[in-house]
Amino acid sequence: MTDGDDRKSGRVLHALPGRVRVHLPQIKRNARLAEQVRRALSELPGVERVCTNTAAACVVIEYDSERVEEIAGSSPEAMRQAGAPGQDIRRWLVPPVDELSAEWDFTQLLMARLGRLNKTLGDMTGGMDLRVLVPIALFAMGIRSLMLSKKPALPDWHTLLWFAFGTFIALNPPPPGSEG
Repeated sequence: MTDGDDRKSGRVLHALPGRVRVHLPQIKRNARLAEQVRRALSELPGVERVCTNTAAACVVIEYDSERVEEIAGSSPEAMRQAGAPGQDIRRWLVPPVDELSAEWDFTQLLMARLGRLNKTLGDMTGGMDLRVLVPIALFAMGIRSLMLSKKPALPDWHTLLWFAFGTFIALNPPPPGSEG
């Protein structure tokens, strides 16, 4: 891709399944166009959240990764109406295979999958995600070990209980600005 292509069609700066950050030079210091692009992308089926930054000329799109084709199919008309025609949103959401191998490493894919699992568990349990469920499971294993074993297997029950407490505290920090 040449620099000229980048100025016309945007360039993916960072991507994970369900989230992409695109450099879109047309919105640099153009709040009106950025708002039009944000509104147009927000209205696409499967798009969950859109943020624009006119100083950095970036757009962040959070979307349902299972609906990429539906989003891409609806996008040309929406972008034309927003005043940014010619944007190939499909290219933003589905990078070419050579870009995948270069930019999407195992860690990013694992974190994306764990994030989806965490969201699914939170939805299924009414808000109890992995930050709560992991310490509860460790606590339950500690109690089980304490109650059922004459000679507890390693680790000891008190180790599991302490680890459950420490994990809960580490995964649930106090909100910013609150007194510790």
